[in-house]
Amino acid sequence: MKTINRLLFSALVCVAVATAVSCAATSRSASTESIEPLMILPQPKSFIPADGTFPLTDETPLILPENMSEPERLAASAFVYWCEDTFGVSPKVQNTGTPPVILEIRNDPVTEGPAKDGYVLSISPEEVRVTGNSDSGLYYGIVTLTQIAQQQSKPLLPCLTMTDEPDFEFRGFYHDVTRGKVPTLDTLKRIADYLADHKANQLQLYVEHTFAFSFDPEIAQNPDGLTAEEIRELDRYCADRHIDLVPSLQAFGHMAGVLSLPQYRHLADVELEGEWSDLTWYQRMKGATIDVSNPEALALLERMLGEFLPLFDSQYVNVCADETYDLGKGKTAGLAEEMGKGRLYLQHIAWLNEVCKSHGKRMMFWGDIVKQHEDLIPEIPTDTILLNWGYRYNSDFDSCALFREAGVDFYVCPGTSGWNEILNRIDNAELNIRRYIDAGRKYGAMGVLNTDWGDHGHYNLLAGSWHGAALGAALSWNGATDQQTFDRFWSRRMFNVDSTKPADLLRATAFDRETYGSWRTFYQPFSEYKHVEKKTDEYAGQLKEQSEKSVEYFESLGANNQGDATDLAEYVHMCRMMGLCGEKIQLVRAVHETGDATNPGLAQRFEVFAIELESLYDEYEELWRARNKESELGDIRTAIENLIIEAQTLSSKYG
Repeated sequence: MKTINRLLFSALVCVAVATAVSCAATSRSASTESIEPLMILPQPKSFIPADGTFPLTDETPLILPENMSEPERLAASAFVYWCEDTFGVSPKVQNTGTPPVILEIRNDPVTEGPAKDGYVLSISPEEVRVTGNSDSGLYYGIVTLTQIAQQQSKPLLPCLTMTDEPDFEFRGFYHDVTRGKVPTLDTLKRIADYLADHKANQLQLYVEHTFAFSFDPEIAQNPDGLTAEEIRELDRYCADRHIDLVPSLQAFGHMAGVLSLPQYRHLADVELEGEWSDLTWYQRMKGATIDVSNPEALALLERMLGEFLPLFDSQYVNVCADETYDLGKGKTAGLAEEMGKGRLYLQHIAWLNEVCKSHGKRMMFWGDIVKQHEDLIPEIPTDTILLNWGYRYNSDFDSCALFREAGVDFYVCPGTSGWNEILNRIDNAELNIRRYIDAGRKYGAMGVLNTDWGDHGHYNLLAGSWHGAALGAALSWNGATDQQTFDRFWSRRMFNVDSTKPADLLRATAFDRETYGSWRTFYQPFSEYKHVEKKTDEYAGQLKEQSEKSVEYFESLGANNQGDATDLAEYVHMCRMMGLCGEKIQLVRAVHETGDATNPGLAQRFEVFAIELESLYDEYEELWRARNKESELGDIRTAIENLIIEAQTLSSKYG
């Protein structure tokens, strides 16, 4: 039972914040001023506090309906465990009886739309009642009840009435498991738990090649690809948390992992030169586009999808089909000339759609290519779902209007701004996520898919994405949540800190919204001045100072056991690395300005840099292995070793 509690409801939450939630929450009367408001994420739509408390005791009957499904039963068990572990009281679970505590499903459930995830939670001195609009609504009501219990110092629940439902029916998170880092099954379950705790209900894992296909295990490129057994187990685990694990398999562009293999190289539109291990991160990223004119290539896709899709119970599938850079430039050049590149693209989309439908799945695909051919948007198959993405704070959010006007179902897809970064750029992510979700609400998106990528080897660590993942879930549920309130609630849930300080420090330690690529800036050779020419010594110095403050703070949280130990270790590492990134920027600028002249002070700085980086990288390997398979850690190691050697060489040169 401890495992259920730790995974389903991992963040400790305590008492605090200032106002009732949403315009539906009435102002407090003098008689309720003593009741401290609650930190609930996502924020409920209507929260009306009342006088009094409900006492939890060993004699409290916890009445569960006989037809309760497994997710709700697990959530109720977690609530009971929390009461036992924290308060030393154990409500009696039973299927019949009378109040005080009743958990039940409403007799007139809503079966469609966001309202089905709604619930009503009422607490009076005499009873606690959780009523769900459906199974999932009951589940989210129990999750909220547990959050409320977690904030109490005594076995007393504050009286209130809460009426809640989400803005969007589909509230998803998209995690990259291809760009170098393949998580362990335990880590994927941890992600599912975090999402469930924040009332997200969809998870997708980005796969280009990192799956152990039985017909050709070489496709995975190393032994650490996801296995069929892992996916089946994760699918069941997600289902028990009302999360739909949606298969996502690249089936058009970005297929270098597959098309770099000798047996498939001829199936690329423009054939790759060299093995996967010989390709740079950029070459792997840009990938290879499959030759859609080749029946053998289509047969390969059918075989891959045919093995992959049956592992998932979801009725959806994401075939990606984004950034098809080589389409019309190689073997399909004649077809593109004849019918137009846009129509050639849509022809393959239509073909993929039929394949997916043959497996009983509704197809999703990324929308970047069709936005380049606006006149063809009305020809998108009407039974598909378009994923409209953009990851900058000033992306074209109003492009959603294109799909609404054409009658195309679509999701809005912002991102956590962690790719190419050492530490996620919260400053960019929070504006990108909020503005895209606002646009989705304005233009009638059917869902939100918040993305978390790992470009250039996936250096960025998972804890860096927790803030963005929670924000995406919170705003998908209730867009009225302001940033200050969210940061305070999130900091409390993650670190038991009643302030916005943790989020503020992470925001200040990362590159800002106008700057990007801290990891790419870091691993480039010292001779690559172009990566730092717009970053001043003063900017780098501020980065170093901020890093020291953040490291000290997160280390103090760890010393006080305020938060998950692995998360805190990752935050400390990312902040340390950002400080070293500041030093790297200054060193590159110094090399550019110094030339070949002797400079003992600069030589000493390079020596210290090499020593610190070697120590930090040893720490990084431990953090990688704590949550991930070995996968492509060796590529990160090579990049770091090259930088250490170069720093040592420059130390000798300037000494």
